[in-house]
Amino acid sequence: MPAMARLNVGVLGLSHDHVWGNLAAVQAGEHGRLAAVAEPDPELRRRFEAFHGGVPTHDRFDGLLERRDLDAVLVFSDNRTSAELGVRALERRLPEMMGGRGKCKPATSTAVRRRPRLS
Repeated sequence: MPAMARLNVGVLGLSHDHVWGNLAAVQAGEHGRLAAVAEPDPELRRRFEAFHGGVPTHDRFDGLLERRDLDAVLVFSDNRTSAELGVRALERRLPEMMGGRGKCKPATSTAVRRRPRLS
C-alpha cells in the first residue's frame, strides 16, 4: 500500500499556550506538516519562527485562509476569534480542530450553537 501524502496544516493563532505542543506533534508526526501560520501578535510570530523557521507566517488570518495549499487548519486564537475562524475554515471546506480550555474540538458544535435561530 503506498504511503499517504502528508497533510498541509495551517495554524490560525498562537495565543493558547498548548498550541506549542500541538505544533511539535504535527512536525514530529508522519501525517502532516506545518504549511503556514497566521498570528497578528508580532511577539508570538517571532517565538514561532525561533522554533519553526522556514514555515511561512502571516500577520493576518485572512492571509492564511486565502491560501489554496492547505488540507486542514488548527485554530488556537482567543475563544471568540477561534469560533469565527473555525466557521470561516468550514466555509472553505477545510477540516479544522479548535484548541481551548485544555482540549481540542471541531468547530462544528460551536458554529451550530452560535447559529441564529430561525423563527
